[in-house]
Amino acid sequence: MDTVPPASEAAEVSPSPELSPELPLARSESHVCILILHCRPKPAALIQIAPWLGLGGGLRAGVALASLSAGTDATVAVVSLFQPPGGDNGGKLRLRIGPWAAVETPLDRVRGEGGLSLALRQERFEAWGSLGLRGGVGFDPRQGSYVVVNLSWGIYGESLADDACWGACESEPAPRGPAVFGLADGARFFVSLRRPLHDPTNEWTLGVELQPAWLWPLPSGYGYRRWRRH
Repeated sequence: MDTVPPASEAAEVSPSPELSPELPLARSESHVCILILHCRPKPAALIQIAPWLGLGGGLRAGVALASLSAGTDATVAVVSLFQPPGGDNGGKLRLRIGPWAAVETPLDRVRGEGGLSLALRQERFEAWGSLGLRGGVGFDPRQGSYVVVNLSWGIYGESLADDACWGACESEPAPRGPAVFGLADGARFFVSLRRPLHDPTNEWTLGVELQPAWLWPLPSGYGYRRWRRH
């Protein structure tokens, strides 16, 4: 036969947490934050520095020749043109203009050259590639002064990370201005024409130009390591 504990013993039994008036009941939140991440791309630098190492070959007066070169340009965006088809796939095309200088050798001499560089590059990355045109003059110790024109196409521009990211329950951070200098990266194919001012001999060269980081580890994160991260 079950016995009922005395009242003094029953008073010593602690109430369960569910029934304790000292523990507040959990209440559901009326506001639910949807975890959507928004990211704003970093703006391109005001001045893009685009160094290159070139390797190619060609013809001069029907004679085959090799070509090695190293140079750089420094361009600024002067006008934004239009958004290429396919949605927001890198931003609008921008026309960039600036000076360039290079040293080139067909292995039997060393030549210096420079002039004006024009580049069509997208704002953030080159989904459609970048088109470049360099024109200028050079000096050949054997043939004197000459004009040079270089046409290129490839993936060559800044590697831009996100400037800021925020969730749906956060306010958008204030935008930051672009950096003054940015380093371009990539690879591109080129064709060059050199013609001495006092000699009707044309010299044609075809080849590839690479960001120098393709061949050594500095700066970090450029060259082939940029694509390996993805």
